[in-house]
Amino acid sequence: MSRVDKVQQLCLTKEQEVSSLKRVPKWTLHEDATNGDSITRSFTFDDFKTAFYFMSQSAQLAEKNNHHPDWSNLYNVVDVKLTTDDQFCLGTFDIELAQGMDYLYKSITKL
Repeated sequence: MSRVDKVQQLCLTKEQEVSSLKRVPKWTLHEDATNGDSITRSFTFDDFKTAFYFMSQSAQLAEKNNHHPDWSNLYNVVDVKLTTDDQFCLGTFDIELAQGMDYLYKSITKL
């Protein structure tokens, strides 16, 4: 049986942000010197039920690293903001969660 080490949350440098955003091209970078940089994206679904399902599945991803999105839902749209607010930066978990949410979106909208 293998042991899984907890992934360390690291703040990204400006150069790392630019490089990392290539892996999540549908997300928009918002630079904020006071509160830390963030990325945002809106996800649109056919109906509320599917949007809520996406949020439920995304919550499972977020919980694994204890890193949670700032999000809202209105009917079929889920707006998401990711940042590492306890360190005031855009971090590794933000990019990983964005990638996971993109993957879920693709898999759910192809159903």
